[in-house]
Amino acid sequence: MPELPDVESARRQIQERALHRRIAEVGSYLFEHGVYVTLAAYPLVPKSEVGFRIQVTAANSHAEIEQLIDVLGKLANAFDLRPARSQAA
Repeated sequence: MPELPDVESARRQIQERALHRRIAEVGSYLFEHGVYVTLAAYPLVPKSEVGFRIQVTAANSHAEIEQLIDVLGKLANAFDLRPARSQAA
């Protein structure tokens, strides 16, 4: 079985400074590029926690994970996104 690429960045939540204003647009972009995500939009979550969740499972193929990584890279460039800061416990 081929080794999968590092998908840590694909599993992290991604944020933008004003993402709370554009979360629907980000969700539409991902859906149009074949990636289904769960949105966490304001006012359901605080503005500082707006983002989306991606679930990767063993049922996803190597090609699907590669596509996800590619789409996330394009999304980050198109929307000036940055990875969420990890929170220390």
